[in-house]
Amino acid sequence: MASKLARVDREAARMRQNIFRMHAGRNVCLASPLLVDACRPGELDAAAWLIHPTRHWPERPTLRTMVRGRSMRGSAFSPVRVAVAGPDGKGPIVSDMLCLCLSDRAAHMILRVGDASLATTDDGGMLSLPWLLPEDEREMMVGGPLDRVFEHLATVRGEYVVRSATVDATRGRTVLAFAAAPLEWRLPWARPWNRQANV
Repeated sequence: MASKLARVDREAARMRQNIFRMHAGRNVCLASPLLVDACRPGELDAAAWLIHPTRHWPERPTLRTMVRGRSMRGSAFSPVRVAVAGPDGKGPIVSDMLCLCLSDRAAHMILRVGDASLATTDDGGMLSLPWLLPEDEREMMVGGPLDRVFEHLATVRGEYVVRSATVDATRGRTVLAFAAAPLEWRLPWARPWNRQANV
């Protein structure tokens, strides 16, 4: 009886995975450019293949998996070492942690570098810095490039504009909202050019 139930569970999980991949392959067509740039060759596709639907999917459509982090092994997908500069321009070198977030139509990320975090959305994202910046410094950031504040593989394009800069006094953080138009992107199992190449 136990072995039969185990086989049923495995078959149900396989079918659920197939349904998820079919649904995501049809619907996910965008990605944050910061996510694409934050990943080294092969990282984003490798992480996408690891995504499995939870028991709450599709009622809760957003799924997550680690791209790289401190707990991951292997030189191919080891953390990126980043120099973190504080308000005084000085800071330690730390490892980043990158999480792929897959929604119903787009791929986004949560990136942590030290105590700073960056999360992307369909029209840009939010950068949260672990210190309070005075109003005059925040005003100088608005309208300027994000990479002036946050240097990382994710911001190498240098074309993301800071739209607002506010403070969360209760948490002791400065929060920057920035603009970033999404890129056309497909999951690795849903790329028409891959299918054509295999014909």
